[in-house]
Amino acid sequence: MGWERLGRTLQPRQPAAARVAFVRAAQGYAALETALAQPGAAHRMGVALRAAGDLPGARAALERAVARDQSLAAAWFALGLVCQDQGDAAPAIAAFQAALAAQPGFHEAAFNLGVALQEARRLHDALDAYAAAWRLRPDSLGRIAQALASPASGRIWLHPGALQRELSARTGTTQDGIGRDVTARPRPAGA
Repeated sequence: MGWERLGRTLQPRQPAAARVAFVRAAQGYAALETALAQPGAAHRMGVALRAAGDLPGARAALERAVARDQSLAAAWFALGLVCQDQGDAAPAIAAFQAALAAQPGFHEAAFNLGVALQEARRLHDALDAYAAAWRLRPDSLGRIAQALASPASGRIWLHPGALQRELSARTGTTQDGIGRDVTARPRPAGA
């Protein structure tokens, strides 16, 4: 809707005005309660409520969306983000897993699953999720390394090649520095 778009435009420079626009967008969505029978409308309402800072309202709307259409990967992803924002790791993990089940190539869901698993102190499982994210987008290695450096539950790799080898081992492939699969590629003579 127009209010949500206005809020996104204002958010970087005028956060107070953006919040007003997001609240208006959420009020507009709420006024369309009959439209919320449609999962897409419930999803959009949840996104607007999250942007407005209403996490309980956002979670309720997104739960309504995925209850009506479990194949809606974007709604599962948004629900995972809301659960993360609320510090509720188990539902966040389940939501990101559902997003990936609905859309297996969803890089951001794989990455955020890694973050949620890491926050739940399940580093081994987090590394598997990060490996899946890296397989989908090899250029995300820097983001993964940064996420892994979280002081409470992370690990630091001092050499990017070591992290690449760790992630490659978890995906069953070997990738070069730009993500090309080199598993079956013979080594050049003298290498």
